[in-house]
Parts: sequence; structure tokens; C-alpha cells
Amino acid sequence: MPLTEQEEYEYLQRNRLIRQLNEDFKIKKAEEKGEAKGREEGRAEGEARGKLETARKLISEKGWTLKETAHFLCISPEEITQD
Repeated sequence: MPLTEQEEYEYLQRNRLIRQLNEDFKIKKAEEKGEAKGREEGRAEGEARGKLETARKLISEKGWTLKETAHFLCISPEEITQD
């Protein structure tokens, strides 16, 4: 049974709406994934900066050696000296 002009219009509108909702959902999920990844990277970067700051203080203020400090903080001596 063929659709009336009104039914065909409504069908096309529903399909357009469904496609738009699916696209919006995909975009939202991608944004959430990107934000989560950004937070994770930011946390890792902050942790690394904190270790470097601690390492430099241990060396300059407490007189620790580079090797002792790197071992204690589980980082390489190169990480402490690079900049």
C-alpha cells in the first residue's frame, strides 16, 4: 500500500531526526572519550612534573645524589637533568 504524501514526509522527517540523533550521540561519545584521555594525560604530566620538582629539591636542598634520587623516585637520571 503506497504512502500518502503526508506519511512519506513524516517518514522522512523521522529518519532525518534519527540520523541526527545518532550523529549527535557519536559526537558526544567522541568528546567524552577525548576529555577522558586529556584528563589522563594531564594527570600523568602533573605526576611527572611533581617527581621532577621533588627530585630537584632532594638534590639541591637535601644533598642527595642524582643516582640516589632517580632510584628513590623510580625515574631515570636523564629525566631529572633534562630541561
